[in-house]
Amino acid sequence: MSLIISVRVDDGIVMASDSRVTVTTNRQHEVHFSDTTYKTFCLGGRIGVSTCGDAHIKGRAVASWMQAFEEEVFDNNWSVLNTMQNIATFFSGLGVDSSITFHVGGYEKVADTTMIPVTYHVVVRNDGSITKSMQDSGPGARWDGMVETISRLIKGVLLVVPDKMINLDTLTRRITDESGAKKTVEYNNVTVVPGNTAYYQESNIEFQYFTLQDAIDFAKYAIKTTIDTIKFKSESLTVGEPIDILVIEPSGARWIAHKELHA
Repeated sequence: MSLIISVRVDDGIVMASDSRVTVTTNRQHEVHFSDTTYKTFCLGGRIGVSTCGDAHIKGRAVASWMQAFEEEVFDNNWSVLNTMQNIATFFSGLGVDSSITFHVGGYEKVADTTMIPVTYHVVVRNDGSITKSMQDSGPGARWDGMVETISRLIKGVLLVVPDKMINLDTLTRRITDESGAKKTVEYNNVTVVPGNTAYYQESNIEFQYFTLQDAIDFAKYAIKTTIDTIKFKSESLTVGEPIDILVIEPSGARWIAHKELHA
């Protein structure tokens, strides 16, 4: 497992990922294998791609397949949407072992003049099926992979006492979505305890006021907090440093943090 996050703000897009790869042994135990894996990539100096899920396909690292995609398939004239569609087709054709998730981000033209930051979310599964999101635009964030820690910190949660639970048909709450908009969410078949139920509302993170530096700090916080938290839990250490961070602006993409080969 991994953790990838993409944050959109008015000034650009921040895409970040951890570096850890774990393997499952024949005893069904996850073993830490490497902290030098690339999970965020820059295509054509302007489009970012992050990936989590399967780390190897047909015995070859996903990073190696991404290099092959850029060199043999990618057309620098493609839009972000075209790039996302071709990545999905390319990896679906390889035949993944389980599933692989992609974030694809960059700038798209609107009305032939205005450039806006957009991201797409794509999942390719081992049965060949592909799930593609609609375009995400406007300030907001999306994270995938080992999301439990950051989701618990930010998303709304109900705490109940197991031995006194009752079922409600529905529960309606007002939340702020990833784009900053207020909306009503209906939860079905909610289990609660009257008088003893604690509800922690979703954190009100105002992405629309973030600067690009705020977005960098938030992406780093999400991954670093996950790494620091799972160290103290009785579970596999599936997220690890270093953290790669790519920033995409209208003028192009640049690395804020990126692993380099060394001796």
